Amino acid sequence: MCYFSLVNKADLVRELASRNKTTKGEAADRLDNAISQLLRKLRQGSEACLPGLGTISPDRDWTFRPSGKK
Repeated sequence: MCYFSLVNKADLVRELASRNKTTKGEAADRLDNAISQLLRKLRQGSEACLPGLGTISPDRDWTFRPSGKK
């Protein structure tokens, strides 16, 4: 069973900026871009891969397959 804690965007941006040694603004732009690309794929009916997490399929039930499981 997986347990996830909720993270708000500001916390995620701060962590991304710190890990990548970049500004918060650049980290926020990269995060927004990644989310936009993910949503675009899903709206087009394609699967979207979240590296290290799994794949989301926009079928009738919005299937999520964790990484490493077929």
